[in-house]
Amino acid sequence: MWVAQFGFGEVEIYIADLVAALRRRGASGVALDVLADCTEPDIARARAFGRVAGMARTLPGTPG
Repeated sequence: MWVAQFGFGEVEIYIADLVAALRRRGASGVALDVLADCTEPDIARARAFGRVAGMARTLPGTPG
């Protein structure tokens, strides 16, 4: 997982792109808000990332 390898600071632009794309597809919720908030602790954002990844699989138009 690239977040574990590089940390959120190194991949912040990709996280922002991911959050924006998911919001365009109708995703919402606390986990998405926590992931998007760079002032949240890394451990909270890592947990949110896991939840968001699971949520992303259920959105329309998401491959596989």
